[in-house]
Amino acid sequence: MNLEEMFERGEITVGRKYTAIDPAVKVFECTCGKPDCPIAALRPFRDHIKALRGVIITCGQAGIIPYVESVQDPWSAITYPLVMAASIDDVFVDPYFVDDSDAGLWCDAAWEAEEADREDASKYVAALTIFNFVWLAYEAAVAQVAGDRFAKDKVPVRARKILQDAESPAPLRKACRMFYLGGRRLCTGTGRLEERIEEIESRFGLRDEAAAAELGRLFRNHVVHGDDPIPAHGLLSSSAIPRFYAIARMLLVLIQQLVRMHLLDPRAQINLSPMLDEESEPADWALAHLHLKEDHWVRRADDGCERPED
Repeated sequence: MNLEEMFERGEITVGRKYTAIDPAVKVFECTCGKPDCPIAALRPFRDHIKALRGVIITCGQAGIIPYVESVQDPWSAITYPLVMAASIDDVFVDPYFVDDSDAGLWCDAAWEAEEADREDASKYVAALTIFNFVWLAYEAAVAQVAGDRFAKDKVPVRARKILQDAESPAPLRKACRMFYLGGRRLCTGTGRLEERIEEIESRFGLRDEAAAAELGRLFRNHVVHGDDPIPAHGLLSSSAIPRFYAIARMLLVLIQQLVRMHLLDPRAQINLSPMLDEESEPADWALAHLHLKEDHWVRRADDGCERPED
């Protein structure tokens, strides 16, 4: 009887003390304890995705973004990948399915090494899958908002050009900068991205959302072209998984900005969920603060977005 059959019969079990998406929580945990910590003010990662999807739908239902309630609705190309990204609560990956030696059954050290590989692989697959779904939503948002602009360029390049001239409110700009710097730091050490990342600001002079769009493009290409290190045999670096979530979070903020740019009526009142009858907010205001916990939606004169009347 092979290892797979023994698992299926319940003769052996894997005593997991983790879930595959634990890093999605850990990477955005406040470690300083300061009351003004920008990390502590953030919504949990999955809640951010859920809230963004909900606001896009309510904006469509309110008629303040071009929206057709049908299977062909272009916004579903954004909201459905967000549903998929938010819906993943665990993944189990067993790289030893292809291993016929069953060494872990006969040696405690081998079993422990295999368990460590299963944990790394499960967390890597979860992070990669979630990132890919967020990327799909991001590209769909760019295509929807861009229209005919920069039509000869590839979608990620169109995003950079569109966002380069965008005027964003302070909460979005600050969040974008934070995730950009965090993602940039986590991408350092791959040995393959550093030089191109340095050029984002030093050579091309990109800032804020445009710089974030370019970092997202570089990282996505790095992954899909097979340049990301393989998480095998304990060789996974400490930043390999967190950078998926840091870049994905940055892309979520960029989607917020893209949808803001497409609002037909920024002052229109919307609920934060299409299913709940709760206190409404102006669409522009909601999209500027969506990444934050609602008790951090502080009304400031320099926010640069439409605010409710006092």
